[in-house]
Amino acid sequence: MNTLHFFWNEYKLQQAEEIKREYIRKHPFINPDKVFVKMDKSLPDDEIRRDIPGTVILEADNKLAREQEDILEGTIATTEIDFVKQDLGEHLAGEPLLRSVGYQYCNVCCFYMYGINCIPNMDSFGPYVAIIKDPDELIRRVDKAVGGYQYICGPVEYKDPIEVHRHHVLLKTDTTIDFNGNINRDCFTKIRRYSDQREWRVALYRGVKETDAYTLKLGRDIRDIACVVKKEDLDKTIYDLKKRRQICFGNERYDGNVSRQEMKELFHQLGDHKVEVFSTLG
Repeated sequence: MNTLHFFWNEYKLQQAEEIKREYIRKHPFINPDKVFVKMDKSLPDDEIRRDIPGTVILEADNKLAREQEDILEGTIATTEIDFVKQDLGEHLAGEPLLRSVGYQYCNVCCFYMYGINCIPNMDSFGPYVAIIKDPDELIRRVDKAVGGYQYICGPVEYKDPIEVHRHHVLLKTDTTIDFNGNINRDCFTKIRRYSDQREWRVALYRGVKETDAYTLKLGRDIRDIACVVKKEDLDKTIYDLKKRRQICFGNERYDGNVSRQEMKELFHQLGDHKVEVFSTLG
């Protein structure tokens, strides 16, 4: 179970800075303004500062597919902030977004909710698919495995924290601030651009400030409630399982040993009530 910190994928930004710094160190006579790091390999080189002759283009390895990274996971609220308004003023395209520091410690395991006429695009996620044939039994085993930890299972909601109907960029401040206001988003809320993922997830609170992945052991074998198939065989396998009545489709309720509101508060407390501020400029 990766943490939300993993999906923020801010590593690529740090790596880009390190790659550029190291290149400039090895080429002391280069103009630093002509050195650029491409973080998306699908972007043509000629689209990067084509107006500057002698541009040097380097590449940074992105550890996540675009469909997986989400820098706004863990956004809990929007609110007006004086110093942001003073600095950016008329350039703001909405209230600043607040991402809870505590949510970087939230472990999640993510699934796709299969449904009629809902065929997932698996190209960025590997050649195989694990099918959970009995979601209710999976939840029972999760409940048994978590021990003294808090958890919730359920579907992700897709809604944008602010509505922006023009070209814009997202700017993150370098500092964190205290926030004790109303929390209206959580780890089961994502922005609409990811709605085609139809995600159902298990979120785990362990009460520790760790961003490493965590293994939740459900027992020696779960082949009685799950199977693995090649992605090109997914539809046929689902059809056969339905025909033989060997698969149950989960509902959209939330299960767990804690409420969503309680889990919001637990993670925000774990992060010492600190938030990172994102401003939308456009």
